[in-house]
Order: sequence, then structure tokens, then C-alpha cells
Amino acid sequence: MIVLYGHEGAPAEPAAVAVGNFDGVHAGHRALIEPARAFGARTIALTCDPLLAVLFGGATALLPSLERRAERRGVAGADVVVMEPFTRECAAYSADRFSDEVVL
Repeated sequence: MIVLYGHEGAPAEPAAVAVGNFDGVHAGHRALIEPARAFGARTIALTCDPLLAVLFGGATALLPSLERRAERRGVAGADVVVMEPFTRECAAYSADRFSDEVVL
């Protein structure tokens, strides 16, 4: 598993991307990652950090560390983990802009 800080270094080839906070790896994440792996596609787990600190003013004590969340994503089978820096500017992105600039 490769861990990247920021999407700029992510592989350019097509991939299945699961987006989430990943304080746990739930069935929805596995439902995307596992079939993609079965077809041989690269899988990427994308998270933003510090999501709660930006949105709620510092309420991050309930979340596991970035390192622990990366371990959990690895257990889920992702080839690459992207930890995108989360800022107030990023929080204001529309869904289309986030998809175009970060996910793609």
C-alpha cells in the first residue's frame, strides 16, 4: 500500500476511488474496493484531513490518527491511500469541483 499526502502524486491510470473519513472501513467502501480489485483495477482510498477540525473547530479527538486510518484502509485492500489536506477553501468546493480537481 502506498500512502500519499495530497492528490498530486496519485497514479494517473484509471482507478476505483473510495472517498470517506475512514475512521472505520464500512461495507460501502468494501463494496467498491473488493470488486475493483477482483477485476484487477487499481484502488484508491481518498480521505481529507483535518476534516473535523476545519468543519467543527477542532473536534478531532474522536477520530483515529492518520496513521491508524491508513492501516485500516490497507486492511480494506486499497492499493493507494491519498490523504488530501482539508482547508476551508476545499470545504467550499462544489461536488463537481472536488471531483474534477481532487478525485480525477
